[in-house]
Amino acid sequence: SPLQALKLVAFWLQLGDKASLGLLVPAARADRALESRVKGEKFAEAVLRLFRARFRYECLDAGVLYRFWLSMPKAVRSAHHVRGLANAQAFELLRDWAKERAAQGRLAPLPPALGAPGGGR
Repeated sequence: SPLQALKLVAFWLQLGDKASLGLLVPAARADRALESRVKGEKFAEAVLRLFRARFRYECLDAGVLYRFWLSMPKAVRSAHHVRGLANAQAFELLRDWAKERAAQGRLAPLPPALGAPGGGR
């Protein structure tokens, strides 16, 4: 919600020593990143990348992806930036993204997951 995003931006602005936390970025960039997270952009794509890295196939079943996401420990969700969404919102994002991906005919390949072989980090 816009209120959540506003609270996140206010929190970020109040952080004293951003450099030691690795958060030394311009406020406009932080605002865009936080807004993107609140909206859940790239959430479903990140979950599918993790699923594919673990099981070595692409799944477009939102229920399977949702249960996979639910099974992730909080530390794993945090490390891969797929934490902080309500369960219902997570399911909706996964369902909508799976429908879009299926309609595309899986033409657009996903970039490799961060931390996975061939991925960044």
